[in-house]
Amino acid sequence: MQRSPTPPRMLPLACLLLPLLSCAGTSSTTPARAPAGDSPASPSASPEASDEKLVPLDRRITTGKLDNGITYYVLPHKKPEKRAYLRLVVNAGSVLEDEDQQGLAHFVEHMALNGTKRFPKQEIIGLLEKAGMQFGPHVNATTTFDETFYKLKVPTDDEALLDKSFQILRDWAADITFDPVEIDKERGVIIEEHRSRRNAWLRLFEKSMPATFHGSRYVGRLPIGKPEIIKGAPPPTLTRYYKDWYRTDLMAVIAVGDFDVPSIVTKIRREFGSLTPATKPRPRPDTALPAHAETLISIEADAEMPSTSVSINTKVAKRRADRESDFRRFIGEYLYHTMLNDRLSEIQRKPDAPFLSASSGNAGYVRGGDSFVMHAAAKEGEADKAATALLRELLRVERHGFTATELERAKKTVIRLIQQMVKERDKQDGSSFVESLQSHFLEGVVESGPEKLLELAERFLPSYTAAEISQLARGWIQQGSRVVVINGPDGKKLPAPAGVKALIAAAEKSEITPYDDGGHRGPLLAKTPTPGKVVKTTTAADLGVTEWVLSNGVRVLVKPTTFQNDQVLLRAISPGGTSVVKDADFHNADFAPSVTWVSGIGDFDATSLNKALSSKIASVNTSVDDIEESLNGHASPQDLQTMFELAYLAMTSPRIEEPPFRAWRERESEQARTRRLNPRRAFSEDFNQFFTRNHPRRRPITPEVIKGLDQKRAVELYKERFADADDFTFFIVGNVELPTLQPMVETYLGSLPRKPQKERFRDVGIKHLAGPAEKRVVAGKDPKSLVVLVFHGDTRFSREDDEDLGALADGLEFRLRERMREELGSVYGVNIGGYLVRQPRPEFVMQISFDCAPENVDKLRATALAEIEKVRKAGVSEEVIEKLRSARRRAHETNLKENSFWLGTLVDYTRHGEDPRRALAIDDHVKRLTSARLQALAKKYVNPKKVVAGILMPEAGAAPAPAKTSQKSGPGQTPTASATR
Repeated sequence: MQRSPTPPRMLPLACLLLPLLSCAGTSSTTPARAPAGDSPASPSASPEASDEKLVPLDRRITTGKLDNGITYYVLPHKKPEKRAYLRLVVNAGSVLEDEDQQGLAHFVEHMALNGTKRFPKQEIIGLLEKAGMQFGPHVNATTTFDETFYKLKVPTDDEALLDKSFQILRDWAADITFDPVEIDKERGVIIEEHRSRRNAWLRLFEKSMPATFHGSRYVGRLPIGKPEIIKGAPPPTLTRYYKDWYRTDLMAVIAVGDFDVPSIVTKIRREFGSLTPATKPRPRPDTALPAHAETLISIEADAEMPSTSVSINTKVAKRRADRESDFRRFIGEYLYHTMLNDRLSEIQRKPDAPFLSASSGNAGYVRGGDSFVMHAAAKEGEADKAATALLRELLRVERHGFTATELERAKKTVIRLIQQMVKERDKQDGSSFVESLQSHFLEGVVESGPEKLLELAERFLPSYTAAEISQLARGWIQQGSRVVVINGPDGKKLPAPAGVKALIAAAEKSEITPYDDGGHRGPLLAKTPTPGKVVKTTTAADLGVTEWVLSNGVRVLVKPTTFQNDQVLLRAISPGGTSVVKDADFHNADFAPSVTWVSGIGDFDATSLNKALSSKIASVNTSVDDIEESLNGHASPQDLQTMFELAYLAMTSPRIEEPPFRAWRERESEQARTRRLNPRRAFSEDFNQFFTRNHPRRRPITPEVIKGLDQKRAVELYKERFADADDFTFFIVGNVELPTLQPMVETYLGSLPRKPQKERFRDVGIKHLAGPAEKRVVAGKDPKSLVVLVFHGDTRFSREDDEDLGALADGLEFRLRERMREELGSVYGVNIGGYLVRQPRPEFVMQISFDCAPENVDKLRATALAEIEKVRKAGVSEEVIEKLRSARRRAHETNLKENSFWLGTLVDYTRHGEDPRRALAIDDHVKRLTSARLQALAKKYVNPKKVVAGILMPEAGAAPAPAKTSQKSGPGQTPTASATR
């Protein structure tokens, strides 16, 4: 409910703006300009305004171009320490595929991880896993419409490993082996990936592509490709793509990390300098999105779509991103969408709102063009109302403009964002710089560093007027090509194209009144509360933790850090949760925070609170779970007081307003009504009910549940949960100084009310099903299944077992990946997690899940259980033990420098009255990891004869499964417009 300044919610707008707002670099050895060559976004390629002042690349970036045309960027950065992000970027994606190659750009990416000249078969994965890296997070690759990039995150304190990492990148660029045996194995893997991606969203996106990408090469070229081509393309067709597009003039090498720059440049030159440029490079085809005068409309239904959506997309030609005038344009568009999104959010909080949610932004679906997009989630049967509302808000801005107060808030938001970027430049994770440098190579988006951007923002912001910003929409509409996309679960309840054109015409002719920005409400707290006092101080010097006990009984643990320059984290916990209420009150207690916050806090309703916090980096929220109520917050050090004021109001001054509650209930009821149209959601709910023996507190949320909520009772329960301060322990971690912090703690936490009684949670009797048992759910029209295997039981809690059970899960995942993916090729990935539950009573849980073809369910379930039985009988290999030990040591290195790790550790150990130093004893944990130890844990916790299985099967008549010729696979997440190994 409370907000800190963030980019507008539309991700594509953030993609355009964040490279300018959040990135920096290292000292240049050559003039830093966007690369020439085939890059379509090269600044030199555009004739417009070539004499305008360019934004310089950050001097901290070392960049250059080898004689063969390969561009490189090197940026020293110490977050995280002793790590480097390395990336090979290829300016080629699925849009460049020939008709007989659809899906082969992604196939090439898969083959890169299946063997190169110096690293045959699975050697790349094995090498990096032994060094403590993980397949997926630390070694992976992604193919999009426009580009392919290969990602490594490696330690820099191992020079030999660093050398091998650049050898791997070089081999990916020129020496993928394309072993015919491995090609045939990988066909099965990609077919399984294709199967796992199929859902309602993807089907509807495919149907909208002819309108969204009208007249361009993008239509029909999803990176995941076509199954018939994947399973049948001969190797020469695959290697033809590699030879055509993996060439030096289309490649860049990026290195960001904790290293010596000259040494890294030497490694790049040594490895990549010997590559030869193409003698007759194939011309890169035009990928621009052609303009069209007519509004194109795509209206499609899918029975598994759990919501109705409306998008109005206005496409414009690709704009430059390297001049000061471009930066000014970006900021103007950011201001526009910030103000428009605030208006849309205000509308959705009203009863009978025309949409459930809405947002606007500048989209970058593909590199062939830019888009202005407005999107709304609508109630079923009311897509026309949502579309009309979006158009009316757009016209309201065009006709009446923004107000001076709206613009002033938005300007403060922008300047505060960039100020924070300046403060956090050295503490920001290096991955964001990699993304920025990739954008520079591919699109010419300049990475100038936050200090320069702050200078430009301070110069430009005063010059923006409300009238100028208000006209941006008029320019987009007049110059662009409009596409309207409407999707929903029931085609009969969607408007016809003629109806959409009619409502557009009606909206443009309608009378629209100006927006009323409302009045200013003053400070969050009209009166400062009477402070309490710190009555006891305890210090653990070796941990850097100070504990204060306040006069009202509140405990506060503080760990000052410098891991982030502009971050302070807050958490507070108290025992009780929903367990202390009767079953009849469970839902009112469970939803109490949501029901309460929709009305705002103190004297501020939700809308006015949003406005009051627009220039603050401070946020607080509350939650109530089964056994605990908690408060979470974060703030910039300069906004600490705001965070504490919000915390004080959250615990003392909840509001009750009926209209926003009614609007919230309408939104939640709609979502509850349509949620089960998603087959995986239906499976999850049904299996959870089965596994928890249909306990009343684990039944699915239905519209009837939402409609039955009592606002007054929910707020009463909220007050009961948060009214007794001395039951709470507060934890503060971040860039704070104790002398500055203590008065705020005494004022805002020491003044909280207390009650004499102490409270504990209770066991409400949620008993999980003991195996063996099976629940099959039939849902979905795609030919795919989901298998979930759960091992569960009561136990005695042990910190050692809790820590090591996660290692057993990782060990089993290595084994099942090798067997089910690499050998059988029948799954894309296997997910395994294991842990102990301590409260309300000790239990253990180990869960395995994977997607597969329906006909392979029983075979693969038997395979998984057989592999588990082997570990129970013989343990795991020493190679697996080496990987587990390395991964835990490497993860611990980075965890120690993260505020979130320390906050979680202090909360967990303090909750149980234990010494948090134990969490730091990584050597003890690593020494325990032996084959015998994991074998013993497997015998104790993972009994194949007691498994509870959940299986999702498709409905009868589902589309036939795509045939496959062999086997294998790769983890990762693939959004609609990309495919990941």
